[in-house]
Amino acid sequence: MHFQVWSPGAAIDPPVYLDSNIWVSFVVNTQPRYRACAQLFGELLSRRVPIVFSPLNYHESLWAIAKISYQDLFNNPRSQQWSRDIYRRHRQNIWARYGQRFQLIASLLSSWTAAGALIDAVPSPTASWLGSLDFAPDYTHGLGLEAGDGVHLTLAATYARSFVTADSDFQRAAGQAPAASVNLTIFHIR
Repeated sequence: MHFQVWSPGAAIDPPVYLDSNIWVSFVVNTQPRYRACAQLFGELLSRRVPIVFSPLNYHESLWAIAKISYQDLFNNPRSQQWSRDIYRRHRQNIWARYGQRFQLIASLLSSWTAAGALIDAVPSPTASWLGSLDFAPDYTHGLGLEAGDGVHLTLAATYARSFVTADSDFQRAAGQAPAASVNLTIFHIR
């Protein structure tokens, strides 16, 4: 497994698995990484690079969009506490003001796929998917990743050759990853 900082024009081996933070930074244009992620998506789509997407991406992205929307609604700093209870109390106001944000990822995936973009959903019910389940606990415990990040790395190592993330925890993980993921390149967007 290799780790490198992504820069515009960098060669990314297909297929590519994009971390949830990349999707969120692309659809919420107030995010600091919005321009870099817009450039990345433009390059991937224009080069017809196959993109790998998972239900975990979708779940984490919707939750992050809810948190950002809450912070934007009340002009709270990014470090503001966030919980299910806070979401439940403010859900109506969040959706009234920022409801369209929640539709963007599904809309983009549908539109891009209809236009011929190569987007695949994983995990696929195959032997490789079942075999990959063993790695998530190893990545989570052995590499010190959070559970969701361990699953992202498992899916990327199983279904992709490149993984793009804004999470710097993967830099530490790249040097310690098991042999099963040696063909994966992790690109970090700053």
